[in-house]
Amino acid sequence: MKRMLLAVLSSIMAIALISGCGGTNSGSEGGEVQASGSPTPKAAPKPVVEGPVTVTFLSSTGPWPEESFQKYVAEPVKKKYPNITVKRLDPGQKGSSITELIASGAIPDIVSVYTGQFQQYKTADIIGNMDERLKLHQFDSSRIIPDVWESGKTAVATSYIAALPLYRSANLLYYNKDLFDKFGVGYPKDGMTYEEVRALGNKLNREDGGVSYRGFHPDKPSSGRGQFGLQYYDPATNKSAMNTSAWQEFFRYWEGLWDYVLPANISVFDSFLNGQLAMRTGGSNNILKTINQAKFNWDVVTVPQSPKKPGYAGSAMVMGFVTKQSKNADAAMLVLETILSDEVQMDLSKNGLVPVIQSKAAQDAFGTDIKELKEKNMKAVFMLKELPASAPSIVEGKDSTIMQNAFQKVINKQADINTALREADEELNKALSEASK
Repeated sequence: MKRMLLAVLSSIMAIALISGCGGTNSGSEGGEVQASGSPTPKAAPKPVVEGPVTVTFLSSTGPWPEESFQKYVAEPVKKKYPNITVKRLDPGQKGSSITELIASGAIPDIVSVYTGQFQQYKTADIIGNMDERLKLHQFDSSRIIPDVWESGKTAVATSYIAALPLYRSANLLYYNKDLFDKFGVGYPKDGMTYEEVRALGNKLNREDGGVSYRGFHPDKPSSGRGQFGLQYYDPATNKSAMNTSAWQEFFRYWEGLWDYVLPANISVFDSFLNGQLAMRTGGSNNILKTINQAKFNWDVVTVPQSPKKPGYAGSAMVMGFVTKQSKNADAAMLVLETILSDEVQMDLSKNGLVPVIQSKAAQDAFGTDIKELKEKNMKAVFMLKELPASAPSIVEGKDSTIMQNAFQKVINKQADINTALREADEELNKALSEASK
């Protein structure tokens, strides 16, 4: 009886062992087993680029001067993918504008531009849907700062992902510490509103030793428009949105920030650098120029906040997309992925370019390779959220120029706000009508 019981138990254990092995083999061959018992399909392997490939990369010296291009694009790609060479094309050079490249049949593999510059490429029909390419490459968009990712989508104005954010320049308030010390006034702080900055600046409006000093200049209204949630026109109707109460309110607000008009031959930046203006707004991409040209002690805090969008600031974001006609789309995708790698984003950050990845380490490293920034308030670069970018304009920047001219009429007392905006509205509608044809 005992011998029979042992035999039965042995048979049961053998069957269980065989079943267990069969289940393991099935799972390993078909992926993880779902609750229903059917295997989950494995993700397809990432595309592999074989053989020597040259990826053409169209960009002006704005976002990618040659030295930066080599350091953050060409060299890291060559190190990671020895078979891929990235060649930069400058649209400012003869034969390399997008119209010339299209005409010659040499459409680049990648185009990299600032937000606000996409319309000409949409018109040229070279911006494609990157969704499938991103899926094939298993691109993890959660690595990108969420509000930066969303702003990047807005900037292209497509229902699909058409371009990726690569790095950005955050808006800041620069201030001359020596002027504040000279007149015994306390420094600006992070999180101040425009009204608070104006009130602080008023304490520095004075004549001293035959020199006129001013506390604050807000610069052109285009630098603050986004913080008030304003659009130039409605893309749905293709009509101007400038002759509205919201724009009138903004013009009144911005006019209240001005207490003097700069000479025509002097920019706000120049006035700051020559030591006569205590505070100015500007992008973090001005840091190196300020280091090289300012002869005084300076620092930064967060850009002034608007009452409409507290906690937000705009930036100049550099984006890149793989053209829909690219014959080297997978290699081009690897180039963009390399720029967004932890290593390159860290290197960008150390050298004063704002990373777009969610990485405290990369943010903490901002400017650390620039010795002049050691004691400066670089944390201000990351304190505010990213404003949604404006959709690309079908009038290629004329809307901004029309608005600036209207505001200049108000400042120069050539027109009241209502008249200036009504005339701007008519001019913009005419430009939109012509562009739509």
